[in-house]
Amino acid sequence: MTRADRLTNAVEKPRLAAGAGPISRTASTAARADAFILPDSLQFAEYNGESPAGAGYSQGLAELFAEEPLMTRFRDQFDARFYRPVEAL
Repeated sequence: MTRADRLTNAVEKPRLAAGAGPISRTASTAARADAFILPDSLQFAEYNGESPAGAGYSQGLAELFAEEPLMTRFRDQFDARFYRPVEAL
């Protein structure tokens, strides 16, 4: 699976789960990505993982972003690390 596929799945799976219809009659918010709909795009302002599993969601998202070329270039110039809370559990 490509990096783009993983990013797409990270966005699409929760969206599809929320509209699962007869498979899921209730929904429970575990995390939230705040976004703004602009005339030509959808822009995300922040990710909120304030749920019991939020630390794991945040780590997974950080791992995906860490693989991106932009982050690689950023780390070439700056000491950038992310906390891995799942390993601490």
